[in-house]
Amino acid sequence: MKFKAITLKTATSILLKRKKRIFSELELKAKELVENTSKRTANVVTRRVGDRFVLIRDFDAILHRAEDSIANSKQEIDHITPYRELASWLTYLSDPFSNALNRGFEIRWITELLPNLEQLPEIIRNFGHARFTLRIVPSNLEAKISILDKKEMNMAVFPESEIGEAALWSDNPCLVSMAAEYFETIWQRGIDVDLEKDA
Repeated sequence: MKFKAITLKTATSILLKRKKRIFSELELKAKELVENTSKRTANVVTRRVGDRFVLIRDFDAILHRAEDSIANSKQEIDHITPYRELASWLTYLSDPFSNALNRGFEIRWITELLPNLEQLPEIIRNFGHARFTLRIVPSNLEAKISILDKKEMNMAVFPESEIGEAALWSDNPCLVSMAAEYFETIWQRGIDVDLEKDA
């Protein structure tokens, strides 16, 4: 048997035609999938907001989610943060928090008993604002939680982890409600820090 090689031009032409045929078939299948999915979901009632759970494992992604949540909130933000992370979060989210306060937001923040009121970091003192309330509790805080408009929340998954290591974001009403009730319970035990007076 003898074989004769075809020209490079012919070979590349054949290969390109095969690839085009495969691409056309994939394009057709993708179009069918979109159409079939649209038909199946056309008569389905849209799922209500409040059933999403997102586990975020990257600090930049956590920060981005926090910035978006603050920007999209309407009236109030509640936080529980250990003192060791308080200045860091106020630094990272300084602009979004300042913008929120300027839009008339109420921000309530709970942290642990401060080591020395006279030596508070400047970033904390800078938040001496009428609508920014900082309260301290005498015990160590086990939870790290943010609640926005009582509609969504962020919660650290590993309380002993470094800042922003992993967070669970959710707008599930049951979870948000439990977090909000927990916040109110801790809030009632706290003592206000007058940042303007102590500055």
